[in-house]
Formats: sequence, C-alpha cells, structure tokens
Amino acid sequence: MTTTPGSREAEPPPSAPLLTITRSVTRRSTIRWRPGPISQHRKHGQRWVLGCGDSARTRGSPAAGHSLLPPGGKSKVSRIENGKQAASEAGIRTWCERTNTQEQVADLIATVRHIDELWLEWRRQFQDGAEKRQAKALPVYSKTKVFRVWHPTLIWGTLQTAEYAAETFKQVIEFFEIPDDTEVATAKRLERQRYLTQGNRIFNVLLAEQALYSNFGGPEVMRGQLDRLLAVIGLPRLSLGFIPRSAPLSIWPGNSFQYSTTSLSSSRPTPPNSP
Repeated sequence: MTTTPGSREAEPPPSAPLLTITRSVTRRSTIRWRPGPISQHRKHGQRWVLGCGDSARTRGSPAAGHSLLPPGGKSKVSRIENGKQAASEAGIRTWCERTNTQEQVADLIATVRHIDELWLEWRRQFQDGAEKRQAKALPVYSKTKVFRVWHPTLIWGTLQTAEYAAETFKQVIEFFEIPDDTEVATAKRLERQRYLTQGNRIFNVLLAEQALYSNFGGPEVMRGQLDRLLAVIGLPRLSLGFIPRSAPLSIWPGNSFQYSTTSLSSSRPTPPNSP
C-alpha cells in the first residue's frame, strides 16, 4: 500500500521526537531517532571515521587491539574504533608503534586536531543562535544570478513555509544546544524568498521525492509546505524537479549542495555561506 505526503499515517504521537525519518512505501515501521545531549554525540561521526582507520590498521597484526593498552584497554580500543571516545596523540603514537605503522603517526594526529578545529568552528557559528548564519546568505543571494540546488531529503530553504522552517530550526537548536532564536532565524531565512521574483535570477532546483515525505511538524505543516510548492512551481524563472523514489540509482545521491554564479554567462560556481 502506498502513502501520500501529509497523510494521517505520517502523524507522530504527541511524545514522538522532533527528528523523524519517515516512511517506507509498504507501511513498515516508522524510524525515529532522538539525539541525546550534545555531549554524547558531538564529533562522533568524525571519530568513527578515524576509528575505522585504526581498526583497519590492526587487522592481520599480531599486536592488534587488545595489547595496545593496559588492563581494561580492550574496551577503550573498542570505544575508539566505534567513535565513542577520542584518541589522544600519545595513544595514536602507541597504536602505530604496536601495529608497525609509524609512518602514519603524523597524518593521524593531524586528523585528530582537524576534527577538534572543525567542531569548534561549527560551535562558533552557532554560539549566538541560528539567525546570524542565515543572515550570511543574504549578500550571496543579492549577487547571485543563477542558482543550482540539489537536496535529497528536505525542501530547499528558500521554498520553505515559515512553519516548516521553524521546525527545522527547532531541531538545530535542540541538537546543538544553542540559544533559541527560532523566530528571528525563520524570519531571516524567509527574507531570501523575495529574490524569487526580483530581477532576472534563475533558480534550478532539484529535489528527491523523499523531500516530500520527510516529516517536519506533522500533517498540517506538511500540507502547508506542499501548497507552497504548488504556488511557486509556476514562477517563470524557477525550474523545480523531483527524482522519484523508485528511480534506479547509478550513484549515491550524496548530501545537499548549492552552487551560485554571479552572472548569467559565468561557468564558475561559488558555494554560498548557507544552503
């Protein structure tokens, strides 16, 4: 049985988390994931990648894993390999020495330091809330003539309704534990919409069909967002397309991106400050 965006089946119970991934076409279970405190999750993804590399280095080595640390070290190795604990620089040196991969010490230490730098920079961007990051996009929009946008999971920000945008900001604020400025951040994002009809800008927007199903805010919010798409799809300088969920994939669809060019004849894309 197929389902439609915004149907009753999509509505989460009152206690459901904000971050909701829905929904299989065949009425299978809805998947929900609620992030815990940011201290439990920050840098987990980058640590996991580093840990995978460390795990791969120990395969086939007689000194692998358990002998790298004193008693109790087995669980610590597992936590590092699974991204649950950061590797210290001293630990990396010991690890590489025991696994005969000393030539990789410098690269691994540089990776650990880069993870910390990326996290701190991301935190700095959000330390006062989400509104400032949204404001950075406006000068880019004012200069841009051609937009090329791809998003596989949600509606592009410039086409969002206020209610839909607010739900996305609530998730950001909860996950990153930053000041709650949902109202002003939403207003700043909606300022972009004036560029849809000003000047001779061209918008080429491609979304995956999943963007119509990713449930932000429940049926009413989703219905309003679908109505918004129907309203803008006729704009003369907006090309809005969707890739069906049933379409065969010859390549991983990847993350979202946006390329902005500052002249109609320019072929050099300029990434914006905010997607």
